Amino acid sequence: CRQNSDVSYTYVTIDKIREGMVVNVYGAVKFFRPPTFTNGTDHFMILSLVDQSEPEHGLRCMIFGHPEQLPQVTRVGDIVRMHRLKVQLYQGVLQGSSSPGFSTLVFSGQMGASMEPSSTTTNYHLNPAVDHKILLALRQWASERFVSPSYGVRLFEVKPPQFLDIRCQLVAKAVVDHRTTILKVWDGTQCPYPVHCFPIDYSILVSRSDLLQRSRGLVVDIAAYDNHAKTTRDLQLGSFLEILNLHTYLRKSRNKSDTTQGELEFVLHGGGTAFGRAIITLPKDSPELLSLHRDLRIINRLGRRHTWMAFSFFKEDKYAEETKMSYYECYITPNLSCSFLTAHHHIKAVALSTVLAALVPNKHRVRARLISYRPESLLRSIRLHCPRCNALRDIPSQEVISSVLKGLATWPDNPVVQRSEEHESSLWNHCSEEDAAALEDGWTCRERPVFRYVPCGGRTGTKQASALLVEGTAVTELQNLSEDVGCVIPVTPRDDVLTMCDDPVPFVIKKSRSYFRCLDCSQPRAGSLCGLEKLKSFDVNKIAGALGIQPMRYIFTLRFHLRDSTGDIVASLAADEAEIFFCGLQAEEVLVDQDLQHRLVDILHRLCPYDDNAENHPWLECCLKSFYSGNLKSQRRVHYRIFSSTLGTD
Repeated sequence: CRQNSDVSYTYVTIDKIREGMVVNVYGAVKFFRPPTFTNGTDHFMILSLVDQSEPEHGLRCMIFGHPEQLPQVTRVGDIVRMHRLKVQLYQGVLQGSSSPGFSTLVFSGQMGASMEPSSTTTNYHLNPAVDHKILLALRQWASERFVSPSYGVRLFEVKPPQFLDIRCQLVAKAVVDHRTTILKVWDGTQCPYPVHCFPIDYSILVSRSDLLQRSRGLVVDIAAYDNHAKTTRDLQLGSFLEILNLHTYLRKSRNKSDTTQGELEFVLHGGGTAFGRAIITLPKDSPELLSLHRDLRIINRLGRRHTWMAFSFFKEDKYAEETKMSYYECYITPNLSCSFLTAHHHIKAVALSTVLAALVPNKHRVRARLISYRPESLLRSIRLHCPRCNALRDIPSQEVISSVLKGLATWPDNPVVQRSEEHESSLWNHCSEEDAAALEDGWTCRERPVFRYVPCGGRTGTKQASALLVEGTAVTELQNLSEDVGCVIPVTPRDDVLTMCDDPVPFVIKKSRSYFRCLDCSQPRAGSLCGLEKLKSFDVNKIAGALGIQPMRYIFTLRFHLRDSTGDIVASLAADEAEIFFCGLQAEEVLVDQDLQHRLVDILHRLCPYDDNAENHPWLECCLKSFYSGNLKSQRRVHYRIFSSTLGTD
């Protein structure tokens, strides 16, 4: 390139072009079709140029030549300079084509972009006084005229519906068929919307375990179709990509009653590379990747422990904005939130005093500190909930269950088990000296009847595929038995008929987990135990259905005392919203797993440290919904519940 003010060309505006002219012209790309094979050895390219004088129809150009000789247009909005363009009339419309000495330069149409062009030749002149003036004017006009793709958008900046260009790293890919490939990519930032995960057979997923681990929770799926699907097959895992004219939109549920905002879907449409659609592999040392490399290095240095911080909140945080710090470096400041929203990002954050003064019912987004929580005992925060009638009850203690079982432990001369013809049964003395020492007080080691059930119409199966109906056994021994067989059902004889034990004895124990019934919704059927052998598998819900039982489920029920500079609110956190808040921890799993119990205790201690100074507590970003309880107006009370919020820590 030669910067030479002495070399000057005359350029015409598109409205002055006439048939038979050979012109020098500048224009913005309104439409283009990338290079395509001709019947011979050349390629041809079609593009439409517009400028301020002819913003609608513009000038249609058809250029022939080798691919490297054609204009290097990549997206709508690029600025093209053409020298010695020959204009002819084709089917009543002016059309430009190449002539001897034809050359082109292509500039980025983005405001503030470099003035350096991509060129079909290394021998070209730029006159700053002329070329830069025309280029800047065209960029300004095109930026106001076109709704072109957003350049270099990060995932945290996505605002659907939108066409955009992103730079990212390829984590995994799955070739679904010859027309479809699913790419899993990340750029180190968190998308502010729930992202649609395309259903695929994971046996066809090609991935790198180190990238999957590092990017966990920050990956988005991109569906590439047609010619782009073919392009992706040669992409190397870990490579850095620029994906142009990517379409993003919110995928609504087909269920009309579903009022959620939907999931964000990323699609690179087929139909060639029209409108600049393309996937470009960028070299690692590309200057366009500097910010991406910086953020990924910070993630590697800090580890997964801090990647949960959603950049959307860092962007809004005044501290981060004023100091211009990298968002992953901001984690060391106390101003940032240790939780983020899973939905309702459009709601503006308000003070707690505004929530207290607002109409009820309502939804709010708040930022506050956790001052205390109740109950402080972890196991007391897990209760039983009936999904049918919403009844809540405490989990019966083992002492209560044991006392009921001891009251049922009668031993007739001719046990029912031996007279039953419906079940395979036996008297089983499996109690060793060690087992006897572990039994509760008042229990002795004796022969006890055991009924063994096998699934699939009574066919013989393994222990793990069987159910045991057990009579006269301690609760700890029932739990031990449940580890060896599919499930254990405590039973007792009544009027020479084998029946289930009454509440609070669990109706089934599976893998040391006790499952209880709802007293109001359960309607046990007489002789229902006989129907168990018709079951194909001993799933808890199927057993409950056969017995006429409405099972209760384990849920978290906590109350958080939240505070900001304007006021205090006590909000509940329960059921599914609690499991979402605790990053997928399930109450049922926590109840029987000591490692998960320690993990949950650690989370709560970090949210609410043993410190009298509340200023040392981290901030929580969460959604609150307000509602009334009680039917009578005089008895109504306002309650607050946390929803659509999750911690950003493992």
